[in-house]
This record gives sequence, C-alpha cells and structure tokens, in this order.
Amino acid sequence: MTKADTLRKLAKDYRLAGHNKLADRALILLAKETGSATPRSDLSYSYIMRKLHRGDKKRMLEFMTVFKQAFDKAYAEDLEDCDNIALMQAIQTTGFKDE
Repeated sequence: MTKADTLRKLAKDYRLAGHNKLADRALILLAKETGSATPRSDLSYSYIMRKLHRGDKKRMLEFMTVFKQAFDKAYAEDLEDCDNIALMQAIQTTGFKDE
C-alpha cells in the first residue's frame, strides 16, 4: 500500500467515524503527496471561473461555494497556502477537468 493509498483510507475512515477535521487534514496531506495541492500556473481560480462561466453556471456557483468554505476553514486553522488548498478542494469536489 502506497502512502497515498494509506492517506485515502485514513480520510475515508475518519469521515465514516465522524472525525471530519481529521479527514480534511488527511485529504490535504494526500493532495500535497500527489502534487495536486500546487496547481499549474495556468490553473488558477480566475481561469477556472472563466471556463465555468462560459459553460456551466451551476457548477460555477458550486465551485465558488466550495472554494470559499475551504479557504475559510484553512485560514481558521492557520494553514499555509490557504488559496491553493481551497483551489484543490474546489477542483476535486466539483470534478473540474481542464479540457
């Protein structure tokens, strides 16, 4: 079992046990481990918003909501790179793919 697999399992187990903060932290570590916590330079919040605005306004609203909640949570927990963490969470939650 790889480190990423272990983190996925931990996140799932924590979520099922009702330990949402621990599950979120495991997902943040997973994102850093897999490299998805640092988005490509062209994959920014504004780039994604422009893409979603042209094609899927419902998903755009979901993306904005998830981003805001994730950013506020990361900021409240005094984490570094709140914007990158929030962007990664919003991308994963909404299933955004740069096509």
